[in-house]
Amino acid sequence: MLSSLFASMEFPNCRRALEYAVNLAFPRRVGSAGEEQARRCLLHILERGSLSPWTEPVPLTGRGELLSRLIPWASVALFSLSWAVRGLWPQGALTIALLPVLFSLLRRRVWLEFGLRFPPQLQPGATGTSNILAEVRGGEPGAEHQVVWLLAHHDTKSYPLPMSVRMLAAMALPLIGLVVAAAALAGWGTSSYAWCVAAAVVAALLLSGGSGNASPGALDNAAALGVLLDLACHYRRNPPRTLVLRWVFTGAEEMGLLGAFALRHARGEELRRGTHLFVNLDGVGSAGSLRVFGPREGWLTRAFLEASRKERIPLCWSRLPPTMMMDHEVLASAGFPSVSLGCVARELRHLHSRRDHPGLIQVESLRETARLLRHVIDAVDAGEGKI
Repeated sequence: MLSSLFASMEFPNCRRALEYAVNLAFPRRVGSAGEEQARRCLLHILERGSLSPWTEPVPLTGRGELLSRLIPWASVALFSLSWAVRGLWPQGALTIALLPVLFSLLRRRVWLEFGLRFPPQLQPGATGTSNILAEVRGGEPGAEHQVVWLLAHHDTKSYPLPMSVRMLAAMALPLIGLVVAAAALAGWGTSSYAWCVAAAVVAALLLSGGSGNASPGALDNAAALGVLLDLACHYRRNPPRTLVLRWVFTGAEEMGLLGAFALRHARGEELRRGTHLFVNLDGVGSAGSLRVFGPREGWLTRAFLEASRKERIPLCWSRLPPTMMMDHEVLASAGFPSVSLGCVARELRHLHSRRDHPGLIQVESLRETARLLRHVIDAVDAGEGKI
């Protein structure tokens, strides 16, 4: 079946993109032998394509893992405290109960600001990973230095619980906070508080389990790596006219976007010169509809939506769920035009599990993603719109 599809393919070369993705779809959690194997494979493919790749270090701090485990139990502690003080100061109890609600809603913003202000630092005894970079420069440099950055993360992780269960637990914590706040004001009985705290404890247990290395990570994020590798091969043979195209395969995304933070801090001086836009691929390749995640009214978002109309590829804007973060947000928070492309499909329930295998990757989805990317890149190169 796949061979008949491959026979009719033109650019993008989805056969090659799929082969790259399948070859990279194995457990590759940060610090594992699989991650080192993936980095060597990426470097080999880029070198074979005469793209002269290089690496830049990404210190591992563990802050992302620590934060994800701390928030649920901090919420339980605050719920319990609001129960204890409810008879003394209902207004205080209400405030305490609402803190986890506010923190859950703001934690993405807090984490992004924290990471931008404090660059990742290698801790004593800790190991590091790296970002892998490659570039193609246009033959006719424009008057202004313009760089299009294409990102995808190369690490994976797994959880013992399904993704859907973890997301429900993460959304349940703020809801429990609201219930506890209502109980403090309404003077509900102790049994109501007990049930709320018990539910919060269950949610915290579901969320605080450590991550493992059991997922092949086909959709997260080998399919994206395959698309970007195929585009790198294409633009190496057909360079843009004026742009600098730069590929970044980020490390430690699953540990709190550490690769994107390291890129932002390492490239701070360069990013102050010229104009830069960032496109991240995360979770593409499934049978679901493509989405663009980013500022709804941003120029780059509009460029992808316009490309989807011209290419007749279904695409719509979507807001990220409050429990998810993507690499583009690091650059968007620093003020650069930045979006992520991803799919929304039932297959995503297999992310971070053993079931995220290459059989979930759809050839047509790879083709559509590559066509949209090429359309936007070529439009920017031709001077249509501006960064």
